Amino acid sequence: HFHSTNLVTCVSPAHPSELVALDLSNDCSDRLTAVSPAHVQLLFFEEPVLHLVRPNVVPAQGELAITITGSAFPSLLQISPSWSTNFSLPLPYQVGCLCRFGAEITRTCLVVTATQVTCLAPPWQNITSASNLRLGSKISVAVSFNGGAHFTTGLLELSYISWPSVSLVWPPR
Repeated sequence: HFHSTNLVTCVSPAHPSELVALDLSNDCSDRLTAVSPAHVQLLFFEEPVLHLVRPNVVPAQGELAITITGSAFPSLLQISPSWSTNFSLPLPYQVGCLCRFGAEITRTCLVVTATQVTCLAPPWQNITSASNLRLGSKISVAVSFNGGAHFTTGLLELSYISWPSVSLVWPPR
């Protein structure tokens, strides 16, 4: 869809995991024109699946690293032999990785392996600013590997609680 001379949106077809060249034509034909003199590279990857979040209880002040395990996280990608170079995302990496807690999106996301991501949980007040949730409510957790264009689906949840504090130990010894 043509928006302006600087913006075009396209719907990509299903495609195996690999890096492909994207070219544009300005005359609705298969003949490429000067619209895209250099290939734009588009990375397709398998749909990531989340399996587990640990810990699944977070203190209300947040700032706790959580580990999300799953499968098909983009990591090292071997590109087809027709390309002169291989494309890889060296592990660990942060490029394009975002975590979502409820509706709150955080940029503190690190892809550690092809099956593990670490995120820093935001404070409870950031999550509840636009909702009626109470401490102890379950919050959905999702991850994006493409800068927020698409987040994982499925039901992975954690809860925020008031962290207990110790005010007195008796007897003192």
